[in-house]
Amino acid sequence: MRFSKFAHIYECIYADESYYLIRHSLTNKLFFFNEAEFKKLISSLKNKEETKETKELSNHHFLVPNAYKEKKFAEFIKEKYNLNKFELEIIYLIFNTDCNMKCKYCYVEGSKEKSFSHQSMDEETFNSLMEYLKKLIEYQKKKNPNKEKLVFIYYGSEPLMSKDLLARSLSEISKVCSKNKIVPDFQLITNGTLLDENIVKEIKKFKVGVSISLDGNEAVNDAMRIYKDNQGTYKDIISAINLLDSFEVPFGISCTIGPHNIDILKENVEEFIKINTKSIGFNILLNSRYEKNFSMSLNKINDKLIEASSLANQKGYYEDRVQRKVRAFNGRTRFKDCGGVGNQLVFFPNGDISTCEAYLCNRESKVGNIKNTDISEIEKNKVVDYWTKRYPLNMEECLLCPSIGVCGGGCPFNAETISKNGIYERDKPFCVHTDKILSWLLKKSVEEEIGQKDPYIRDISYMYSQNFP
Repeated sequence: MRFSKFAHIYECIYADESYYLIRHSLTNKLFFFNEAEFKKLISSLKNKEETKETKELSNHHFLVPNAYKEKKFAEFIKEKYNLNKFELEIIYLIFNTDCNMKCKYCYVEGSKEKSFSHQSMDEETFNSLMEYLKKLIEYQKKKNPNKEKLVFIYYGSEPLMSKDLLARSLSEISKVCSKNKIVPDFQLITNGTLLDENIVKEIKKFKVGVSISLDGNEAVNDAMRIYKDNQGTYKDIISAINLLDSFEVPFGISCTIGPHNIDILKENVEEFIKINTKSIGFNILLNSRYEKNFSMSLNKINDKLIEASSLANQKGYYEDRVQRKVRAFNGRTRFKDCGGVGNQLVFFPNGDISTCEAYLCNRESKVGNIKNTDISEIEKNKVVDYWTKRYPLNMEECLLCPSIGVCGGGCPFNAETISKNGIYERDKPFCVHTDKILSWLLKKSVEEEIGQKDPYIRDISYMYSQNFP
């Protein structure tokens, strides 16, 4: 009998007493022990005594036979959650690759191939795309009669540079979904500067979720988010927000973390609440392929992010970047953090199909084109299969990481741009992000369980990594 390699033992030390937390890194199951209980557990294991505690730990795969194979349990998890199987949940629609702004940290422009020319979807391609989506939705419903929802995300560069196509697609997709008894969850990711009354009316009619990019107050936002003539965008964004409010259209704020706002994230939470946002999302900068990003301390980024997300949560606002890991830690395991890993298709302006929206101005994740790609063959496509299986349980370096059950694997695009060696490399900045959040969650869970603040926590799994004779 021994502890599984997925079982991590943490010693939680206060000035005059210690507690022990044993956590399964794949299932996120936790057990707490005081010092006397922990010593009794270890004694029982050494003396081969079956107790209520040893039996429960065995039932939850914390204690395993000496010949136990961790990889077999990982395979069981993959099969249980169908992780190696493509299951369409999200469809990205991108009608143009250009933008009316030139944000200083834009990873899209910084990743554009030298030979790439900006594209806008023409009428013929739009009509072909609508027909393709009709068949795709019908195919998905036939394959899975229980499917009730599909998410449609309008993305860019800036999706509102193609307002007419956006409005027409909302209507056409709604009709097809209705016939197939699927609820379309429309989402618009926009810089907000091109919103007008006509498009807001369409947004309201089709219940489109709106996420507007805003990085802080006027001085902070306009330090990075500028028009092509170098003028600031803040006033126009606030006007767009006021327009949405006047039509009673709810919206969320998407805030990109950079050197311009790293020190005021908590203040941003307060500001965003004042302007009536319904949700707050913080984005960590992605690396560009060909241009160097702004350099910031990963420790500082994540410490400030945790503080801001915690404040938002206290005030009743969901902040997805951190809170998705909180949910995983509390029992909703998260093995995939990216929709591109087996759950989405992206349609580009020329009809190209991809797995990832980040490849907007280069097409290394190209699956095919709506003109020549049979819908029934998409799930067998080599690119789709390659992306679907890109998650930590299939990555040798990640399998025994204590954070694996809350991680999801980060961003494949970021991993590739940093390593220059493909999407199966680790997204190392994301490793820091996940590890920092896990440490915070462990500390928080101990404080809540024990009722005392600020324990010192260390992983002492190495002390009990050998077999119990």
